[in-house]
Amino acid sequence: MPTVNDSIRAKFFKRCYESIDGLWFMKIEEEDGFERALEIDRRVWEIVPKIQARTLRGLLGIEEAGIAALSKALKAKAELDEAEAEIVIENDKSLRLIFRRCPWFELMKKSNREHLAGKVGKTICGTEYPVWQREFKAGNSFELKSMLCDGGDCCVMEFRDE
Repeated sequence: MPTVNDSIRAKFFKRCYESIDGLWFMKIEEEDGFERALEIDRRVWEIVPKIQARTLRGLLGIEEAGIAALSKALKAKAELDEAEAEIVIENDKSLRLIFRRCPWFELMKKSNREHLAGKVGKTICGTEYPVWQREFKAGNSFELKSMLCDGGDCCVMEFRDE
């Protein structure tokens, strides 16, 4: 019998996490409709990024705040999510996060829910990423410029200190 190592453990919990995220949404959707499920999901994603940001801050030893700190955390998050991401920082006042591949969008396509992906993406990413920005005190302006799940070639998110 194979032993459980860190790689197996990580894959197991990632799969469980992804499954739970989708299943609870679909069960609420069955009972109360898509809009109600999306609203509850939005409320959940007001809290989850706080937990993720604070956990990564501690695990990675990120003590500072600002755009550079946010960049470190989002780079790690993208790696953990297995997303293809690029981060561009412009004069310490602006961060552009570019996703060329989004695992959440891939899951929606795989489950034949691609037609809902744009609305879900705008709601969830539009909720989640400003929380990351606040957690790292990295500016005061956030904008979703483009989204894979809404027909874009990539996702582009901008965090600015205006």
